[in-house]
Amino acid sequence: FVLVCFTGLASVCLAIFPIEGLNVILLFIGLAVCADALRITEPRHWPAYILALMPGMCNWAIEQSQALVALQCASIPDGQTQCPDPRGTDPRTWGSSPDLVGLWIL
Repeated sequence: FVLVCFTGLASVCLAIFPIEGLNVILLFIGLAVCADALRITEPRHWPAYILALMPGMCNWAIEQSQALVALQCASIPDGQTQCPDPRGTDPRTWGSSPDLVGLWIL
């Protein structure tokens, strides 16, 4: 790992392989690690284990919803309607939505 980081091989890998393909591999590895961790965890600790996964899941949901808004806004021709900033800097955007604020609180 250190060799990859210090020599710049990570950027070479990203240049060769599309990021979409690497994301699927990382997702599979993460699910496998979570499944192994759940297998060795005592059943009485499962609620805490699931609760610990919530911030990551909520962050993923927020990123997906912002990407959806950005994609929809990109398809709207200029001048037809105002599209809010999907990053949440505009107070009228998803970043100030009560639903997503509720997800952030979790």
